[in-house]
Amino acid sequence: MHSPLLSAIHLPCLTSPAPLSSIRTPQQRENILKKYFALLAVAILVCGCASAGNEKVRTETMSSISAKAVKGVTTKDQIRAIYGEPSDVSLTDGGSEVWKYAYSHSTIKAVTLVPIVGLFAGGADVDKNEVVFIFDKNNILQNYTVHASQSEVQQGGKDVGSD
Repeated sequence: MHSPLLSAIHLPCLTSPAPLSSIRTPQQRENILKKYFALLAVAILVCGCASAGNEKVRTETMSSISAKAVKGVTTKDQIRAIYGEPSDVSLTDGGSEVWKYAYSHSTIKAVTLVPIVGLFAGGADVDKNEVVFIFDKNNILQNYTVHASQSEVQQGGKDVGSD
């Protein structure tokens, strides 16, 4: 069934672009190809990594924390002011409170984007950093630790290494 209303509507986004061979000059063809490759490169970069967690603990080390927090002196409120709300809170049998902050960044391996090969050899590199604070019953910092790790996740989610 043909509708005069539908034939009057022109949607350029739904029409196919002119074939590359119909462009008259080699310079015009080259410019269009450059734009396509630039767009593809941007798409790969944007889709190639992901981050999750608290950005403030991304680069923390034992020495960087020691410059901000003092065992036996720093309070929960002071840690909260520095790092925000913890991602996990738990209690120990002794009544101490444990606060965890975590950050994770994964970068997709380029081979993942290769058709068929990516199914078998693809994956991502994952960097994690976790900071743990332990407070006593009086809300005073008793201890802290940092655990940084790097691992490789293969296509399908299998974790193949960690340090």
